[in-house]
Amino acid sequence: MSTRKNWRPARSIDTIRAEVNAAAPKRSTRSDGTVGDLAHSNRDSDHNPNEAGVVRATDLTHDPAGGLDCNQLMDELAAKLGTHPALGPGAYLIWNRQIISTDRLAEGWRRYYGVNGHTKHCHVSVARRASGYDSTQRFGVLVPIVRLPASPSLRGLLEDELEAWLHAMPLDSRSDAGRAAWAKVGRLRDAIAKYSVAQIERQIAELDALVRATPLRKPKTLAGRRRAAYHARQVLRIVQEKY
Repeated sequence: MSTRKNWRPARSIDTIRAEVNAAAPKRSTRSDGTVGDLAHSNRDSDHNPNEAGVVRATDLTHDPAGGLDCNQLMDELAAKLGTHPALGPGAYLIWNRQIISTDRLAEGWRRYYGVNGHTKHCHVSVARRASGYDSTQRFGVLVPIVRLPASPSLRGLLEDELEAWLHAMPLDSRSDAGRAAWAKVGRLRDAIAKYSVAQIERQIAELDALVRATPLRKPKTLAGRRRAAYHARQVLRIVQEKY
């Protein structure tokens, strides 16, 4: 049985902390934590060492001014739940009184009722299995934004393809999927305006996935879906090849 004297952090916890610290070297660590205090030891918590003496959780201080915005970090990690080895079964994230977990991923973010609302720091718990929690695969979060050159012609080309994409989308704007798509369109337009390659690529992928997963309004709109996919590829090609 492990004790607090012979514990170690999961290797994936070391990895995520290293990535965060590299991206925000001057961030505050005031609310950071890994192994739990005595209060944690009296309850079930991933901050306590498991049978192998491994702590599978970490807290990271919310410090936007210092380079770590937990809103961004949680969004990026949530997108990797179920696909990154360390974010397999047993992994979950807590931030600002909400929780999302791999085991209940279909529910998305849901209300967190714990005593600590996690409003000053975000919580990351990694997978239960050793092959997951000791994965050293990078998470690829908080990557510095690469900006497109402020070229009016390039921005115009992106806008033209985006317009063609929107008109080709076989979505009913009054449906839940349609409203979600238009919300993503707004974020994509913001990313284009800022010439943010990473954000453009992310919004394109999310919007394209939403369009592909949405039931068609009528059989004839299959051609519309194909046109939408074509224009999505065109937008992405312009971003990747011409910035």
